[in-house]
Amino acid sequence: MRELLHADYQRVDIEPAEVKRLCRQISKFFADKLRRIACEIETRLSVSTRSPPATRTASHATLSDFGVVTVDEVVKVIKLLPPKSSPLDHLPVLLLKASVYAMAPLLARLANLSFTMAFFHRGIN
Repeated sequence: MRELLHADYQRVDIEPAEVKRLCRQISKFFADKLRRIACEIETRLSVSTRSPPATRTASHATLSDFGVVTVDEVVKVIKLLPPKSSPLDHLPVLLLKASVYAMAPLLARLANLSFTMAFFHRGIN
């Protein structure tokens, strides 16, 4: 793969069958890489040794009322995200920022429904 991506540029006419083979090889390389990353994340999550959160004393202040999350607020928050992603992110930050105007209405609706129902899916926390 390294030879394909980092070779010195030389114009070479390649037969269509060879182009197909190279495309399949590159596709397989990246698909395998994504599978390895997914397995690594799954392994790390399954052996996580996080200790339970420390017990806190009760506070007299409570959060019982949330304002409506607006699309503009979500856009602002997404635009402020640092340009790096975590291996645990379901969606890379760069992709989220590139699709901010498509994603913001969906995320605002999800947040508002979660607040209304007082429920956050475990996978989103």
